[in-house]
Amino acid sequence: MEVNVQHREFEVRNLVPIFTTPGGSGADLFILTHAVVEHRFGPAIKSIIEAIGYTHQRGTHHDQLLIQTLSVIPQVMNKMVVTFQNIKDGLAPNFYYDRLRIFYSGWGLGNTSLPNGLIYEGVQDSPLMMRGGSAAQSCTLQMLDAAFGIVHSEDEQKYLDEVRGYMLQEHRDLYDYIKDRSRIREYVESSFNESVKESYNACIMAIQGFRRHHITKAYEYITQPAKRPDRNNCVEFIRDKGTGGAGKTQTWVV
Repeated sequence: MEVNVQHREFEVRNLVPIFTTPGGSGADLFILTHAVVEHRFGPAIKSIIEAIGYTHQRGTHHDQLLIQTLSVIPQVMNKMVVTFQNIKDGLAPNFYYDRLRIFYSGWGLGNTSLPNGLIYEGVQDSPLMMRGGSAAQSCTLQMLDAAFGIVHSEDEQKYLDEVRGYMLQEHRDLYDYIKDRSRIREYVESSFNESVKESYNACIMAIQGFRRHHITKAYEYITQPAKRPDRNNCVEFIRDKGTGGAGKTQTWVV
C-alpha cells in the first residue's frame, strides 16, 4: 500500500493499493477501507497492553489507570464503525456480490470454482487449499477476545483457531502474548469498584456494536444480493455463508 506524500493522513482518499482485483475503483475501495479500519485499531493495542499491566496489581491508583486506558477501546471501536460505514459511498452491494466476491472466496475447501486448490509457482508443486477472506483472520477482534476473556462455543473457537494461521506471524505472537497474560476479566469480576466494572462493560458493548454493524453489512452485501434471480451463480457454494466460509450471522466472526 502506498501513501500520497502530499496528504499524509491515513485515509482511503490518500491511499493506493499495491495489489488489487478486477473491479476497478470498487475493488480498491474494498481493500483500502479494511486497511484503514485496521489502522484505526492501533491505539487499542497500546490500551490492551497497559490494561494487562494494571490488572496484575491492585489498588485505587491502578483502578484509576485501568479505567482511563479502557476508555480508549469504545472510542476506537466507534471510529472503526464510522470508517466501515463509508464503504457504502463507493461500493454497491450488487457490484460486490457479482464482481468482487468470487476473488475473495478462496480455493479448495468447498470452492467449486477451484475445487482442487491453486498451485503457487515457486512455493510448492501441489495445489494449496485456502479459505476465503474473513474478518476472523484479522488480529483486531481476536486480540479483543483474548484481552477481555470473550468466550465462544467449541465449533466457533475451532474456526477462529484455524483462521489465525492466516495472520502474520508477528500478529499471532502478539495474540498469544495477550491470551497468556491478560487477566482483565478476572480482575474486573473480583473488583468492588463499580467504575471498573462499568468501564469493562462499555468495552464489551463497543465490541458487540462493531460486530453487529458488520452483520448488517453482511446482510446488505451478501444476503440481499443472494436473493436476486439474476445474481452471479459463481459463488453459490458460499451463498448462505460468509466469504471465508463462516455463517453470515455469527457475531464471533464478523
